[in-house]
Amino acid sequence: MDMLALRLSFYLVVCMLENDIFYFLSPFHTAGCPIVITPSRIVVQYGSTLYADCWSCVKGSCKETKWEIPTGSFERLINSINGINKTISRWNVANATEWDMRPMCYELNNTNCCTVQAVTLYKPPDNVSISFVKHTGPLLEGHQYNLQCRVQNVAPIQNLTVTFYKGDTILDSVQPNRTSGNTTVTETFTSFSLNSSRGDDGVQYWCEAKLNLGQQGPPPVTMSERLTTTVYCEFLSIVVLALGSINILSVPTAKY
Repeated sequence: MDMLALRLSFYLVVCMLENDIFYFLSPFHTAGCPIVITPSRIVVQYGSTLYADCWSCVKGSCKETKWEIPTGSFERLINSINGINKTISRWNVANATEWDMRPMCYELNNTNCCTVQAVTLYKPPDNVSISFVKHTGPLLEGHQYNLQCRVQNVAPIQNLTVTFYKGDTILDSVQPNRTSGNTTVTETFTSFSLNSSRGDDGVQYWCEAKLNLGQQGPPPVTMSERLTTTVYCEFLSIVVLALGSINILSVPTAKY
């Protein structure tokens, strides 16, 4: 390995290690490096196209840059602004399916100057479903139940928030325990305990899964179907003696 390749590998590792800390926040720059990348942060859906431009100019003097890329291709563009030719290196990806993308742009003749681009690849869930934990069918009045929301094939999991609803009222919001992960996962989230009552008969429960991706656009939201509940009430049997006959009446208990 020649000295240039060795130095490039070293600074690539430095950029990568530093970028781990800020991976979902901003790109990492080596100190005093004039490299500019636009957009500064990429948020793109799995399977979509993307591109990023890189250049390095100081007071009208521009240096040639190059991409070290995990996928895709790059091309050189010349952009003339106020009579100054600015050489731009463009990174293109036609089908973004590489989960751990950390492209680095560096000055061709100065590998001390490098910038790692921040890329967030996301995928909305294939399906979101709601049910009661270990229970099917009607609810019994006065009993406790937990709702669960199953989110299938979503990424990145650490950016996910799951919200439970009773009609239009928010019951609970939960987030995963994981703090990292770039591939799709399937996870089930559980709400706090609910006490069923007569008023819950006919109520619709549902949940939504939302990916919080920062300021790069509205968060993708996927909703479950509505779960309509039936509540069975408890009854008290009363034996009534009337005219020599026995009548058994069932009336609601005095819980209401």
